[in-house]
Amino acid sequence: MHNHNVRQICLSMLTCAAALGQHQHGAADPKSVAPRSSLVQPIADGSKNPASIPDDAALRVLFLTIAVPPGASGQQLASFESKIHRIGFADADRKLFLAAMNSFHVDKQKHQQNLASFYAQMKAAPAAANRATLQSIAAENGAIDQLSLKTYNTLLDQLSPDGAARLKQHLAYAKTRMKIVPPPPM
Repeated sequence: MHNHNVRQICLSMLTCAAALGQHQHGAADPKSVAPRSSLVQPIADGSKNPASIPDDAALRVLFLTIAVPPGASGQQLASFESKIHRIGFADADRKLFLAAMNSFHVDKQKHQQNLASFYAQMKAAPAAANRATLQSIAAENGAIDQLSLKTYNTLLDQLSPDGAARLKQHLAYAKTRMKIVPPPPM
C-alpha cells in the first residue's frame, strides 16, 4: 500500500511543460520561475524517455489541461481550440473530442471537490491527518486516473481511425513535455 501511495503522490505532482499545444501567451512569467539549479530532479523525464511517463498520468494531465465544461464560454472554447489545434482533428472528430472533454470535466469535478475537502481537513488540522485521509486522497487521485483511461479508451473507439491515430500521436508528444517530480521533503 505504501508504494501505491507514494506513486499517487508523485503522479499528483506531475508537472507538464507549457507546450501541450498552448501558445506562448499562456506561458508563466519567466521572472517567477526558480533558477534551474534549485529545481528538484525529476524521477521521470519524458523529454529523455517518454516511456517513463505512465499513460494514466499523461492522460490525466492532458485531459485536465484540455477539458472544458458543457456550455463553455467563448473564451473557454477558444482556449480549447488552441490547445487541440496541434492534434489536427477533422471536424467530426473535433466535435466528438469536445463532447468527451465536456463529459470528463463534469465527472472529474466530484473527485476534485472531494480532494479539496480532504486537503482542507489536512490544512485545518495537520496533526489529525491520518492514514484514512491519505488513503482517501490516493483513492480520489486513482479515480481521476481511471476516468482519464476510460475517457481515452472510449475516444479511441468513437473517433475515426485517423482521429484515433492523431490522439495517440498527441499523447506520445505530450509525454515528451512532462516530468514527474518527487514529493517535497517533509
